[in-house]
Amino acid sequence: MLNLIRMNTYRMLRTKSMLVVFLLLLLMSAFSTYMAVHVEEIEDQIQQEAAESNGSPLKIEVTQADEPIQSDFGISTGGTLIQNEGIQDFLPYFCTEISSGILLIFFTIAASLFISAEDKSGFVKNIAGQTTHKCYIYIAKIVPLCFYCIFCMIGYGLVQFCVLKYECGSELKFGMDQFTTAVQVIGIQLFLHLVFINGLGMLVTICKSTAVSITVGILCAFGFGSFVTNIINYVCYLKLDSWFVYHNIKFLGIHTQPADLLHALGVGILFFIVYNLIGTVWFVKKDIV
Repeated sequence: MLNLIRMNTYRMLRTKSMLVVFLLLLLMSAFSTYMAVHVEEIEDQIQQEAAESNGSPLKIEVTQADEPIQSDFGISTGGTLIQNEGIQDFLPYFCTEISSGILLIFFTIAASLFISAEDKSGFVKNIAGQTTHKCYIYIAKIVPLCFYCIFCMIGYGLVQFCVLKYECGSELKFGMDQFTTAVQVIGIQLFLHLVFINGLGMLVTICKSTAVSITVGILCAFGFGSFVTNIINYVCYLKLDSWFVYHNIKFLGIHTQPADLLHALGVGILFFIVYNLIGTVWFVKKDIV
């Protein structure tokens, strides 16, 4: 089992596409953070240019509803960094960023490419006779992907912190007063992202199609599953939104109630078991030799 994990880890490190995805994720993290810092300057510049071209100042009035409308549709980057009282602390900002869906897109591409590459290279056939239980082969593919997910999330956060520290200087605080809550949110978010990767691994194993897994993963990251749940809610009067992994990823934040955190953790555990059980059984039953 450990040898299989080590072999898959070596294969991951030697796969150039995994490195490319990781570097692109870091670039996206730096770009989105930079835009979050300078968003007000950009808006002011746009309004000034529009006023100069029209000959009159451009006024934009934004009204806020009494109750915020929550939706898990779409991708959003750049949390509310600049607030009335100044620069937001880093930990609350990071909790908002990891729920944006950007990480899901990059994890979708990386997981689909990594798992599907083994069939093209003959890797599975070469190691099929080196283990007594075929289920170990499937598990040994998922474990390195989980480490890759953790490594990517750490890199994503480090880049954001470095950019914010460079741009904001001493104004940026780490947010130690919210450290306990932030650690709980980040930990559950990390686990839900790992569950999402396990679901993609199951999908690639069953469909044996990179295109299908990438398409489904990106659609989920963009929240297209909300259309399905809305139809079910309308027809059957069943509120199923909170029982989907992507929904909990989108709505977990620094101000999430403890009961909702426990619910998200329970949903993650449930789907973690289901995904790996289905994927393992399917892989064991199929002929890989």
